[in-house]
Amino acid sequence: MIQQTSRDAYESVNRADDTLYDKVLNCIYDNGSMTCDEVEVEIGGRHQSVSSRIRKGVQDGYLVNSGDKRKTRTGRNAIVWIIADQPAQPWYVHAQERIDVFNSQQANKQFFDSVTDSNDS
Repeated sequence: MIQQTSRDAYESVNRADDTLYDKVLNCIYDNGSMTCDEVEVEIGGRHQSVSSRIRKGVQDGYLVNSGDKRKTRTGRNAIVWIIADQPAQPWYVHAQERIDVFNSQQANKQFFDSVTDSNDS
């Protein structure tokens, strides 16, 4: 029998539907350039979450350091991020890939639940 804590852990895993990533990229795109702090304020995100999505955007080739700095709410200088001149591929194309992965994971979850339910009987 699979324990409820195992089911909960399975559910808590970061799924492919990363809407925060899309929000961060769209926010910077719509505003032209932004610091992490500005994105946090604009979308109401937590620093840890927004900064990790910005880092992912850099790694994926969508965001680059503009070379400029702006003050944060605490008065510290922060990097101003911009959309790359020639991103490898628009992030919205990858959104469909993430949806496909998410749907596949949902199918796996349904199978997992059906096996678990049959074991509970």
